[in-house]
Amino acid sequence: KAVNIWKKEGEKYKLTDTMYLHMRGAISCMRYHNGHLYTASHDKTVVCWDTSNWTALTTFKGHTAIINYIEIDAEKNLLFSASDDMTIRCHILTTGERVRIFNGHSSFVSCLKVVGKVLFSCSHDSTIRAWEIETGKCLIIYTDEKITYHLNNNKNKNNIHLNNNNNNNNADKNWVRVISVPHASSPEFSKTLYSGGNDGVVKVWSVRDGICSKKLAEKNCGAVCEII
Repeated sequence: KAVNIWKKEGEKYKLTDTMYLHMRGAISCMRYHNGHLYTASHDKTVVCWDTSNWTALTTFKGHTAIINYIEIDAEKNLLFSASDDMTIRCHILTTGERVRIFNGHSSFVSCLKVVGKVLFSCSHDSTIRAWEIETGKCLIIYTDEKITYHLNNNKNKNNIHLNNNNNNNNADKNWVRVISVPHASSPEFSKTLYSGGNDGVVKVWSVRDGICSKKLAEKNCGAVCEII
């Protein structure tokens, strides 16, 4: 519910203040942009705060479950939020107006990355998806299943069903927690996507064809929670 504010003093940081911002839910993710702090909460909202006086400037609403992650695309003036309600929502960053909803994941969405005109998401449903930001259409599904769908070549793009053989007992093990996509200077897609999850494996994917080319893991490794 609270944000701790730290001040650097020499080589150490000192706690200077604590601001209670979300009274009805824990804060799950934060982003700082242009003098404003954006906080996502279990109260199902994202709030933009003026850090000079901690006034709430904009509240982003619409999710029906806790929000796990937010991503800001400053160039397009957009904010994306991922939720336990299995959706991704896109809002105008400066006004909070909803632009569109991305539907397709079959369990909660845990991480987002924007690269050019494409939004990448990963989920507890064991998949990674690439979305066209302008239309909200799913372009590719990345999965360890034998079939990866290339939706650009399918005329019925809105009628795609993923045959996922994972049962409930394996759901937590196959949860994709985090993704990272290095930015390319010119193409819409970077060449490589990295993912990590509860299985303790970092997977290296080809962005364009959806093939997992490499798996990196150590013995007795715990869940991968961050890729930098």
